[in-house]
Amino acid sequence: MIKKFLYFIIIFIPLLSCSVSKISKKEAVYDKKSFEQALVEQNNIKHSLRADAETQPVISDNITDDCADDPAIWYNSKFPEKSIVFGSNKKRGIHSYDLTGKQKQFISYAKINNIDIRQNIVLDNKEYDILGGSNKSDKSIDLFIIDSNGKVKNKPDFTIGLGENFKPYGFCLYKNPKGQFFAFVNDKKGNVFQIKIDIKNNKFLAKTIKKFKLNSQVEGMVADDKNEKLYVAEEDFGIHIFDLKNPNNKSEILNGSTKDNTKIRFDIEGIALLPPHYLVASSQGNFTYAIFDLKENKYITSFKIKSNIVDGVEDTDGLEIYTGYLNKKYPKGILVVQDGFNFDKGKLNFQNFKIIDIRKINKLIKKTTHP
Repeated sequence: MIKKFLYFIIIFIPLLSCSVSKISKKEAVYDKKSFEQALVEQNNIKHSLRADAETQPVISDNITDDCADDPAIWYNSKFPEKSIVFGSNKKRGIHSYDLTGKQKQFISYAKINNIDIRQNIVLDNKEYDILGGSNKSDKSIDLFIIDSNGKVKNKPDFTIGLGENFKPYGFCLYKNPKGQFFAFVNDKKGNVFQIKIDIKNNKFLAKTIKKFKLNSQVEGMVADDKNEKLYVAEEDFGIHIFDLKNPNNKSEILNGSTKDNTKIRFDIEGIALLPPHYLVASSQGNFTYAIFDLKENKYITSFKIKSNIVDGVEDTDGLEIYTGYLNKKYPKGILVVQDGFNFDKGKLNFQNFKIIDIRKINKLIKKTTHP
C-alpha cells in the first residue's frame, strides 16, 4: 500500500489580474426575509416532484447550522442495491448512507465543502475507486480510497496541499478518455485550478496544469468525462462551459442560465450531469431546479420538490445524479439533493439529503420536450 499523506509541490499558474464582484444577496439560511421571498418565487414554478427517501440528519452542534452541503454517489458493481450516498458536512467531515438513507459511516476530521467520486481509476497499474473533497480546514484536497464495501478510512489516503493563500471551496473530479485523472478546485474569488493526479513508482504526484479565472464567486462544478468539458456555476451570473481540449481557457455561457431567465433566482449552486445530454442545477434563490439540454445548449424547464412521504426541499447547495439500476425502487437511478431546511413533522431538524427516483426527472423532460 502506498504510504499515506505524501507531500509534494503544486506549481500554480500565475493569477490573472481581474476584479472580483462582491455578492450582496443574503442566503435564505441566514435571512428570514430571503427565505420567505424564495418561497413566494417557488410558487411561480408549476412542476412539482416528491422525494422518495431522505438521509438521517448530519451531525452538528446547533440545529440552525448550515452544515450539509454536497452529495456524491458510489456505485457497487457487485451489489448495486448496496451502493452508497456520501454527503459532505462543511462543519465536521463526511457522512455515508445506504439507499434508504440510513447512515453507514461518519468520518469526522475536517470541514469538507464539496465532494466527488470517480471509479475504476488506474494509477501505477492499480485500480481505485476514489472519493475526493475540498478541505477548508487544512486548505487542501483530500482523496480517499473507497473499498469494495463502499467504506473509506477515517483519514484521507492522499492529501494535496493548496498553499496558505488558497482557500478551497468548490470541487470535482475528472477522468479523461485517455484514463488520466484530475481534480478541479475553486475559491470564492473565481479562481479554478485543474490538477493532474498520478502515482508512479509508488510515488504520489500532483501538478496544476491549467487555471481558469471568472469574475465573481463560484462553487458548483461538474466534469463531463466523455465529452471533455467542465461546467462551472458562477453563482450570481450563470453556468460556464469550458472545453478542456481548448488551450485558451475561454468559456461559453450555457443559454438560459443567466438573469435573463426569470425561472432562475441566484445563487446557482449544485450542478450535475444527467445522461445522455442534460444538466440539472439548483436555483437557490427560489428553491427550485433548472434542467438544461446540453446538446441544444438551452434551458428546458424547472421543478420544485414538495412534501410527501418526507418533507420538501429548500435552499439546496449540492446535488448529484446516478443513472443505472440500483434496486427495484430505483431501477434507473437517483437524484440526491442537499436540503437546507429539513423539517420533521413540521419541526426544524438538522440538515440532510433527499433522494429522488430519476424516472421522475426523465418523465418531466419527456413531457416538456415532447408534449
